[in-house]
Amino acid sequence: MAPAGRTIEINDVIYTCLGKGKWEGPDGEKLNWIEISAMASALGNKKVVYEANADGTISDDEDGRMDIAEQEFYDKALALANELKEEAYEIGGDFRGPGYEHKLMLQVKDAFKKAKLKLR
Repeated sequence: MAPAGRTIEINDVIYTCLGKGKWEGPDGEKLNWIEISAMASALGNKKVVYEANADGTISDDEDGRMDIAEQEFYDKALALANELKEEAYEIGGDFRGPGYEHKLMLQVKDAFKKAKLKLR
């Protein structure tokens, strides 16, 4: 559940979390988290903006946490890439390894697509 003060923008309308699953619209209307989720889902999250801070500012620790997350995910991705290549060549050797590497990469690509993430 979102903490009190978090905002969500749906179709250019800002809703503020009051805590405990309660939300408030700009005109004071009260909604619960199910109603907010339904509105966001109906749009496919295409016009939905989530803010960690109610005023849209960056948290004191946000930059540092992002720096750490970037390094951690890079390390995990590099380890996965190395493991994928090693496994493909262990199975197929120098002859079939490149083809198996490609097949395994397609699995990674499909997983990212299923999670609605794009690799640039």
